[in-house]
Amino acid sequence: MIMKSLYTLSIALLLLSGLNAATFTSKTTGGNWATGSTWVGNPGAGPTSSDDVYIDGAVTIGSNVTCRSVTINGSKSLSFSTGGYSLTINNSNWGTWLTNNGTFTAGDGTVVITNGGNGTTVSNNIIFNNLTLNNVQFNPGGTGTTINGILTIGSGTSYFTNNIPSFGANASLVVNGTYNNLVDMSLRSVTINNGGTFFTQSYHTYITTINRTSSATCFTNSGTFNGGGGTVYFKSNSASNVLTVSGTCNFGNVTIE
Repeated sequence: MIMKSLYTLSIALLLLSGLNAATFTSKTTGGNWATGSTWVGNPGAGPTSSDDVYIDGAVTIGSNVTCRSVTINGSKSLSFSTGGYSLTINNSNWGTWLTNNGTFTAGDGTVVITNGGNGTTVSNNIIFNNLTLNNVQFNPGGTGTTINGILTIGSGTSYFTNNIPSFGANASLVVNGTYNNLVDMSLRSVTINNGGTFFTQSYHTYITTINRTSSATCFTNSGTFNGGGGTVYFKSNSASNVLTVSGTCNFGNVTIE
């Protein structure tokens, strides 16, 4: 009887989690995300953190905005205006919460994904500028997911699952929360801030490559770093370059080239 009641309660909570969600579909004429006239039905304002968004025109992000999920329909587009704006996707359930069937242009923007410890998948061909993960089991979803700017591990514990994203030539990692390293990465720098933790399990052999073309402090630890069975590979295009490590680091393996 108790088990049946718990099961019924869990189903009810799952259903209730979506009761307040609304669906926003952009007009085919597109427009600014935050403007009510951009959306079918002409609501007074743009989507909020509880809303599922469907892009059916050319929509631009010109301010910091939030939603529950985003789907870009075929041949349609979502792009960031210049200004360093953010798109926050806040969803506590398992699922694919960023789907690109059209065109996604990150510009100088940041995508923030907050997920309460559950799994979030993004569809193929998402090229991020900056990406922030807050308590997310993040599945890059097949091929084409690339991070070109700063990957920030925010609050909670985050890690990649199933697929490995690509990292652009200027990609870097900033750890403020806890990062469980489960992928090979190629970065310009790693910064672990006070209170942050970067760890690799002792039985994992993932490689973190630091690529630099000039002298720099490229690995900074003000928190906790445990290399486990992994390798940090410091790579420079010139023997005259000085690559500096700051802070106390418990490396598993180190390679220098």
